[in-house]
Amino acid sequence: MLSPKLILLDEPAAGVAPTMEGVLCDFILELKAEGVTFAIVEHDMEMVKRLCDDIYVLTEGREMMHGTYEQVTTDPRVLNAFLGTMV
Repeated sequence: MLSPKLILLDEPAAGVAPTMEGVLCDFILELKAEGVTFAIVEHDMEMVKRLCDDIYVLTEGREMMHGTYEQVTTDPRVLNAFLGTMV
């Protein structure tokens, strides 16, 4: 890759050992600091929390909501749809 502006990652933490996940996150953060934008599809919420400024929650191919990690993880619609929590 020659100086990409955008990198798309589909579940980069899937099947990755925890120590390697940390190395991967550090590398992504380095590139992010250099101005590279990432679009990441990920279910590992700790990784999402560490890497993402803006989070979009999709359900059935449509945006359910977007916001910060705090907004997304406390939204009653997200909790009900993905965690089965009745709020």
